[in-house]
Formats: sequence, structure tokens, C-alpha cells
Amino acid sequence: MEYLLRILKEAGEAEDFNFHPRCFKLKLNHLAFANDLMMFCKGDMQSIKNVSQAVKLFSSSSGLFANNTKSWIYLAGVSNDFRAYAANTLDFAFECLLVQYLSMSVTSKRNTTVGYEYMMDKMSNRIRSWFARKFFYTAQLQLSTRSS
Repeated sequence: MEYLLRILKEAGEAEDFNFHPRCFKLKLNHLAFANDLMMFCKGDMQSIKNVSQAVKLFSSSSGLFANNTKSWIYLAGVSNDFRAYAANTLDFAFECLLVQYLSMSVTSKRNTTVGYEYMMDKMSNRIRSWFARKFFYTAQLQLSTRSS
């Protein structure tokens, strides 16, 4: 994985690579998580080719390949023809930017309370479950009458 990150960093340092406007100050072109990788660039063909070449170099060197059924490309502010071309170049499917990552909605806009409902419901259910398992019935009854 370290090798892939080094290759992506070098791809970002190429003269013809353009960073996404919100990533330019940090010179950010990728984020790596435990078993996920997000790559960022401006929506121009040369930058996308740089990222594609970096991924192909890593694959040919290591024998590891991205799972195309679990990999997507997200583009905004470009024509449909360009989207199709970019998706074919990277050999990934095109997706809309309304996805869930780690149970949170990922959008191009600020999340509203609706965006956090799923997470809040999940947390509430876990707390109720924990509360029911950890406290005796009399303690639960006593706490519930005090909070009412």
C-alpha cells in the first residue's frame, strides 16, 4: 500500500496534473483508509490519465488490481460525453455524488439533519440495547421514572 501512495504522490507532482480546486492548497490527491482509497483531481483528461497511469503502474508492479465492481468515479460540472470517456479510461463505473460512506451521506453540499438521521437512529438503538443489557430491571425503572 505504501508503494501505491508513493506513486499517487508522484502523479500529483507531475507538471501536467491539476488538483481539484478544494485540494490545491494541501496538494491533496488521495486519502487512504483501512481498505478504501479515494483519489482526487480536477475534471480534466490529463489529470485523470495521470491517476489512471499511477493505478496501472501499481497493478503491473504488484499484481494487485482494483475491484472494478466496487470502484466508482464521481464527476461534477462536466458533460455526459466526458463522464463516459473518463469512466472508460479508468475502467470504473460512473456514480452520482449521493452515496453512503461509513453510514454517512456523502454529498457535494452540507449535510442537513436528514443526512444525519440514519446515524442518529443507529446510535440510539445501540444505546437502548446497551442500556437494556447493562442495568437491572429495577435500576432501569428507577432511571426512567426520574427522567420523566
